[in-house]
Amino acid sequence: MAGNVGHTILWNLIWSPFWRTVHAVLVQQVVEIGHQEKLGKIPAEIIVENVVMQRVCKKLGFHVYREPQHGRVSAELSLSEQAAKWAGSR
Repeated sequence: MAGNVGHTILWNLIWSPFWRTVHAVLVQQVVEIGHQEKLGKIPAEIIVENVVMQRVCKKLGFHVYREPQHGRVSAELSLSEQAAKWAGSR
């Protein structure tokens, strides 16, 4: 029972608004560093249950797709595509 309680507490923390903000800030920082380092793309693997991180990645322009055979969700951001979109919107 104690293990279930700990898991429930952790789960609630992950889904809280504070942690959603932390997720968003961390991913934005990774994207900024990727631009500074002139990376072509940023790949990510997200556990299926972490819907919050999947949404954050989608909002930041990542292509998010499920890989049920591996029990995960993959995401990828093309920084060159993103830079071209930003340049076109100016």
